[in-house]
Amino acid sequence: MRRRRLIAVCGAGVVSGCLRVGETAADDGSEPTDEPEESENEAAGNGSESADDDSVEGSEPSSDESDEITSLDLTPAWDLDLRFRDVFAADSTFVGRFRLDTLVRLDPDGTVSWNTDDLSDAYGIQLDPTGTVYEEAIYAGTSGQAGDADNARLYAFDPNSGDVQWTDETATNGTRDLIDHYTRIDDCVVYGGQSGGTDNEQDSVVRALDAETGDELWDDELGTRFVVGLEGYDGRAFVGTTDEIIVYDAETGTEEGTIELTLGFSGVTYADETLYAYERVNETVTAVDANDYETLWQTESMTEPLGPSIGDTRFYVGDPAGFVRAYDRSTGERHWESPIDGSVATAPIPDGDRVWAGSDRGEVIAFAADTGDLLYKDRFDDEEVAFGVIDDVLLTDAKRTGYEIREE
Repeated sequence: MRRRRLIAVCGAGVVSGCLRVGETAADDGSEPTDEPEESENEAAGNGSESADDDSVEGSEPSSDESDEITSLDLTPAWDLDLRFRDVFAADSTFVGRFRLDTLVRLDPDGTVSWNTDDLSDAYGIQLDPTGTVYEEAIYAGTSGQAGDADNARLYAFDPNSGDVQWTDETATNGTRDLIDHYTRIDDCVVYGGQSGGTDNEQDSVVRALDAETGDELWDDELGTRFVVGLEGYDGRAFVGTTDEIIVYDAETGTEEGTIELTLGFSGVTYADETLYAYERVNETVTAVDANDYETLWQTESMTEPLGPSIGDTRFYVGDPAGFVRAYDRSTGERHWESPIDGSVATAPIPDGDRVWAGSDRGEVIAFAADTGDLLYKDRFDDEEVAFGVIDDVLLTDAKRTGYEIREE
């Protein structure tokens, strides 16, 4: 029998009731104890995620440099009785996981659309922000390394109810126990299955499924190459590997060409008939025409960035050395560069006339998209946080609070 857990929300004038898992939430606001806690060594992907740490508590962010908040203010709008992990925003919804095996969809007003714990305890959710949320379904890859499984699964959920539409599994050979890149292309879903280990432990595969039934359409063995990104355009699947980008017909699996780029692990990003990727041999961010595979431009990047993240006219990257940079999408010309304290730990998030980034010190930072001027900076945790922004609402996985973004 399918097991569901009720999650309700208590909000600040937004929704009524109390969010709970199982029967009730703990009186002290901590996570419910009706299920076992994640241990320090349980993780989806690498088997080593720290347990939830509420050492930075309360609704308000904590900052030692509050005078650096220049133009924006984050005001608590609603609260949850749990903390998400790996939260992000896509298509007007927040998606995240609670523990390793529960996927949650949350509206910007704090209402939980649905949650599911249909995933086996042997698997941990691996969310791909670029391939998870679609009008027809919400997809979630998994890692068997989080439990005792020697393979991985891809799940398709009904976007309105959270019911499982179908699942697909990789071979149980111990070398394909991670699915962290997947995308929908027309009536197909394409994903990469690989190992979370080193290159000589890889036996990667790329596989296409019928989006309605989950039936396999084709697969291709990639050997020791890592799958580092997946994008779709014009009925084709662009599969980024550590050796090259392989172009397939998404429906038939026919290989239509290759793009000779030695990619870093930041993968490949598609927008408006253009592919953007970090080329690690020449240390450049490179733009490639998605129709004829010709290089459009290259711009130097001494370290592998986080991103690129695509805005209206610019793309943004985070440099682990401590800079957020904006470039012209058409030419690759750099528009601005802004430093942060510590390392950039999250890919930048374009948000209209703002762009957000996170640091390894747990800070959430906003810059003006046109100029790079600092708009907001505050600390939410002791280490990097994941977060998403929708319609002037920000939600992080470090707090149980949704914040309204206000201009001062």
